[in-house]
Amino acid sequence: MMSAVFGLIGAVMGAAISVMGQFVPYLLNRKGKVMIFMRFVYFEANGKPWGIQKNEEHNTLSFRVPLWIEIINTKGIPKIIRNVSLYAYYKGKLVTEFTQVQRVNSDTNGNGIKGNNEKYTFVISAYNSERYRLLYSASQEKLESKAIDEIRVSYYDDKNKLHENHLVNVPQPFEWKVKDLNKPDGWIEIK
Repeated sequence: MMSAVFGLIGAVMGAAISVMGQFVPYLLNRKGKVMIFMRFVYFEANGKPWGIQKNEEHNTLSFRVPLWIEIINTKGIPKIIRNVSLYAYYKGKLVTEFTQVQRVNSDTNGNGIKGNNEKYTFVISAYNSERYRLLYSASQEKLESKAIDEIRVSYYDDKNKLHENHLVNVPQPFEWKVKDLNKPDGWIEIK
């Protein structure tokens, strides 16, 4: 009788240890966080910073924003950052969404390709960091010649929750004429 009780206790303990052995790594893999940083860079096609540039081919003006994005995942599981977008605002009101440029004069080595092989969605492996070149553009027609004073960035996390954050204030007065803007120094953390 005693051996049956000890056997039952041993079986219950073995099952509990087995469940804990699977549950503890599950919890540990979810520890950590995903950090997103952006940095203003020069547009490699013409060496210009962000600002209003003339498209000679179409004789139009566009507001272009070249950026690097660096995503750091300190979790033990892959994470997805989806649809990283920029929006133009004026006095707190949405003016327009910038176009996500997929490629610019790419060569056979893939230079000129933007984002994650032309996608602005990123899958970051566990305990990893990735950096990508991004380019956003909004034509004068798309902005309807309106003024803007702020650029915001948005993305969806792996739970499909939208995050929107201030990225940069646009120097004022805003005018639709060819103009290079001073790029902010360093990396900007996106919450």
